[in-house]
Amino acid sequence: MRELLARVKAAEGPDRRLDYEIFTAFATPGEANPWDPAAGHFYTASIDAAVALAGRVLPGTMWAVGEMEGGPFCRLVYPKSDGFREAVSMEQDGGPDSAPLAICAALLTALIAAEDQAPAIPAQAAGGGDA
Repeated sequence: MRELLARVKAAEGPDRRLDYEIFTAFATPGEANPWDPAAGHFYTASIDAAVALAGRVLPGTMWAVGEMEGGPFCRLVYPKSDGFREAVSMEQDGGPDSAPLAICAALLTALIAAEDQAPAIPAQAAGGGDA
């Protein structure tokens, strides 16, 4: 996930290879073709597609996109498992075409933060200990 975030942050505009990598990172069984360019999945080119992905991956997410001096800015506010909300802000270098990238970067940042805060599962609870 961190490597994908680094590639999204380094992108300067829409990128079909990144669209594919984002699609595969969040693909769910039975969703369209595993990869069908005609079916859409324009996460790096479409604010609507990027926001829809954020809503699917983090249900209940609120978002805002704006323009800062350096480029587009995205703020995601999403519910956490403890009932509280967390906010993630991300600025993306580039012009207006980079707004979907800012949304994708904010989503990936939120997911990485959630992984980092998740409690570790003891080996026995995870099925890895001696019984």
